Amino acid sequence: MNAVLCAAMLAVEPAAGTRLIDNMFTYYNPEEALPAPEASLYSAEELALVDAAMQRLQAFVPLTEMPGDLYFEESIALEKRQGLEQTAAVLSDNPSYALTVMEYLADAPIFYEWEGMHDGPLAEAEYAAQYLSDNPETVIEPFLLTFLLHRYRAAWECATVNSDEAVAAQALEAFTGFYMRAEAYGDPTLALVARELKNAPSIYMYADFPGWPR
Repeated sequence: MNAVLCAAMLAVEPAAGTRLIDNMFTYYNPEEALPAPEASLYSAEELALVDAAMQRLQAFVPLTEMPGDLYFEESIALEKRQGLEQTAAVLSDNPSYALTVMEYLADAPIFYEWEGMHDGPLAEAEYAAQYLSDNPETVIEPFLLTFLLHRYRAAWECATVNSDEAVAAQALEAFTGFYMRAEAYGDPTLALVARELKNAPSIYMYADFPGWPR
């Protein structure tokens, strides 16, 4: 690991104020209230989008069920799927959209743990990219674009920390392409989420990456 980057990872402070994306890539927990995004971080127009997204999150109930008597790994896998359904709810509460997200997640590879390596987020992203290529008119494109941006950004961070320049370049190129697609999609909430994923100090590794193009 690069010594300068290692020092930055140890020294970086948490970003000031909660943003919308801080409520998006986390476990679903109906007993814990989601933190309200910091209003001062947003324009009036953006704040209206954030408020609407938070209302969808607060009303969200996952379609993926959590049966009893599961092995630990099985329960974590279902919890991750519920969490990603919650991610999708930021963008829409349309029932057909929610059902298609659940069906996608039932088949998609969602790793138990990435362990700081790029392989996990990269594999998850590549599956999503292939699904989107095979289903260009899918109703869940906004969710998939958000998911792809998150996973490719995470893969870039892992590769950067591990000094794998080739994978970092691949992940950045993919992120840039899907970022442009998200901006062109025409959904202002998706565009806002995409900007937050691009401009965040980090989304997986606890660091402020000076090499990330913001």
